[in-house]
Amino acid sequence: MDIKPSKLFHVVTDVNEYSKFVPYVAKSVILSPDQIFPPGQRSKVSHSPISVLEPLNSTEKATIFKKQFQATLDVGFTSTFTDKYTSLVNCRRIQSDADSSVLEYSVHAQDLGDSSFFYGLGSLWTIRPHDGGSGSNVEFTCWYVPRSSSVFAKGVGVMIDGSYEMVSRRQMEAFWSRCKEDR
Repeated sequence: MDIKPSKLFHVVTDVNEYSKFVPYVAKSVILSPDQIFPPGQRSKVSHSPISVLEPLNSTEKATIFKKQFQATLDVGFTSTFTDKYTSLVNCRRIQSDADSSVLEYSVHAQDLGDSSFFYGLGSLWTIRPHDGGSGSNVEFTCWYVPRSSSVFAKGVGVMIDGSYEMVSRRQMEAFWSRCKEDR
């Protein structure tokens, strides 16, 4: 992808803007903006698996910069299916100690259990530089678990499963388009 990793990371973590460009998001608010990139929250690591997808080179020494915040999303797939939930968003920037280059960005969002229709909702973005840092390798995963007690949620689950690929594609295209708008 021909988008700089830092740009995509900024767009993914700027949750306040989601309602302006992400399909199905009616309202998006970061609840704790003062916790974004708080000073001093970093830890030295040598090698450890830093994402669920693939560890860094075993000889690489890196510093992990973290940020964490809560955000709410109001979503609606149809006029009758609307939901509001809060997520805990954990973001990491892994930077090489050797040359200060960014090795990986990751954003993991997990709901806090206040969704009316789902026991669980979450996503994981892993963004790595390629082509000398001018492009990005992106891995994106999202998941949901409908509340079994809600017949309506089961129906929504079937609806989402039936169009999951289309919904995912539309959302990814929205993020790519947003990145290209602000170049």
